[in-house]
Amino acid sequence: MAERSRGFTLLETLVALVIVAIVIGGALRALGVGIRGSDRASRDLAMAQLAESVLQQARIDLREGRPGEPEGRRGELEWRLDLEPMEGAAEAGPQASRLVLLRATITGKGGDSLDFSTLALMGAET
Repeated sequence: MAERSRGFTLLETLVALVIVAIVIGGALRALGVGIRGSDRASRDLAMAQLAESVLQQARIDLREGRPGEPEGRRGELEWRLDLEPMEGAAEAGPQASRLVLLRATITGKGGDSLDFSTLALMGAET
């Protein structure tokens, strides 16, 4: 009887290569999604930090009774600040009549924007 050589056939080798290619392709795709998610999270964090800074400066400006900057740019981010007196606050009393809604809109390089808002009292410690 002839002895059969031990080893893999060409078909078995090709099937193994296809399986390895599929696994590697899936892993690379997952890595790409993770990197894009990380970039988005970093961008959102930078936007949130800028908004916090802009809103804090606006509260200081209101407390000291000076006009603040309505818009600006920091790096690749642009910001716009809107101040709106709270409707109906006058009926609630003199303290409430100084209540102002501060809204900061931060726009990123790709046109993504996030809105942040807070309340502040004009001419009072916050």
